[in-house]
Amino acid sequence: MTVSIDRGLLLAASDYISEHMGFSFGEERLADLEKKITAASKELHYSKTEDFIEWLLSAPLSETQVESLAGHLIIGETYFFREKQAYEILENHILPDLIYRRRNEGRSLRIWSAGCATGEEPCSIAISVSKVLPTCNEWNMTILGTDLNPRFLRRAEKAVYSNWSLRGTDAWFKERYFQKVENGRFRLDRQIRAMVNYKYLNLVKDSFPSLSNNTNAMDVIFIRNVLMYFRQDIQKAVIEKLHHCLVPGGYLITSQTETSHTLFSDFSSVNYPDAIVYRKDTVPVNKATTAPLFRQDTSSKKPPRKAPLVLKYQPVKTAPVPSFSEQPKLSVDSAGNGHRVSGYNDAAALFERGRYLEALEIIAGYTDAHPGDPGSYILTAKIHANLGNLEQALEMCDRALDINRTDPALHYLKATIFQESGKTEEAIKELTTTLYLDRDHVLGHFTLGNLMQTAGNHKRALKHFQNTIELLSGYERDTVLEDADGLTAGRLSEIIDVITKRE
Repeated sequence: MTVSIDRGLLLAASDYISEHMGFSFGEERLADLEKKITAASKELHYSKTEDFIEWLLSAPLSETQVESLAGHLIIGETYFFREKQAYEILENHILPDLIYRRRNEGRSLRIWSAGCATGEEPCSIAISVSKVLPTCNEWNMTILGTDLNPRFLRRAEKAVYSNWSLRGTDAWFKERYFQKVENGRFRLDRQIRAMVNYKYLNLVKDSFPSLSNNTNAMDVIFIRNVLMYFRQDIQKAVIEKLHHCLVPGGYLITSQTETSHTLFSDFSSVNYPDAIVYRKDTVPVNKATTAPLFRQDTSSKKPPRKAPLVLKYQPVKTAPVPSFSEQPKLSVDSAGNGHRVSGYNDAAALFERGRYLEALEIIAGYTDAHPGDPGSYILTAKIHANLGNLEQALEMCDRALDINRTDPALHYLKATIFQESGKTEEAIKELTTTLYLDRDHVLGHFTLGNLMQTAGNHKRALKHFQNTIELLSGYERDTVLEDADGLTAGRLSEIIDVITKRE
């Protein structure tokens, strides 16, 4: 298929999109790219596609503008129970396995639909869970849907669908799970809607796993018909981070057109008659040479205003401990030989690499030797949270708070773990304490805004988002925020802009 506009201009647009979004449009897909860019140009009121491309190449676009364009480049069209074999495997094999394992261990399930578009996939997941686990309302249940297209997320939250989204389903299914509304459309059952939580997330730009965006300790991750848009290096980076997001024994479900032994080499393949899914090994693969995924940029300038208090403790009778995103530093023994500070630093490095079980074993020994060091309890709490052991994570927070009750960052950490546990009231209480101790705590305001928005208190949510924006105005855009898993001030501002406009 030939292209109708200047090929050189289209190739320049392809390079721009590859650099800024990670999407791959090679020579063989230029006609497809032209079609998508033409659609985007018309929506933005450009009469000529060439003029739109020239504007695109010359204007410094914001992240939200880039992601709006990305919405035109990705096929957002989907439908309920697309690729039915994935849901059959979920209902007949994966969920029974997880329920058996968790029935006496916290009764929690966490599932993430990455690239959820208009919500058909996470809602299909919710229906499957309700079928297999009728008492799911008695469990701590998280079904997270994320996407970078704000328009898709707005539609997902409304949960109103046409017959096209319900194609391939039986009449009883529509009667059981939907109510007919105006214009021949159908609204999803309220109880199923309530099982799904939607968040704005860019798989290329944003950090995960992270307590702050609830992408840690997942039992199952669906990422279907998303990876195919990315360059190969972006695919590998995203898959590696998704591996860290899963608890040991967790499952990754891709489209059957996206399976790859090379890309998913960190996982074990689980073969079913009509499909392959991937499972994270319980025993971690040794990757001692892997570089940290979430390195913070320590060269960024600090804001001129009062900076939020930073959690950086000194281990007892050892060299200073770096922040969790730094490489373990070398100390020098009496013979002049360099070696890592024993225990804490090694555990922190393993934590960064997603090797949580190994990190937990090492930090346990360090904590026994240094029971008065609150930093060891904080690291242990984060490891347990990423393993889904939320009761143990809260216990470690309490031990650290016994040593330093007035540290706002500790209360913030405890709030995020309460939030993950489904204990919203307790999370709000800890966030309120965080802001009492430090009224300029950026993530405290942002997280409380998110909780208020979810609770339907939009006025209070907006106030906390405004407070966050005001605080961020004192930071350089590329400043990495403390305790935010690599999130920058500029990126958080963009996220709040999308959230408030979506609302």
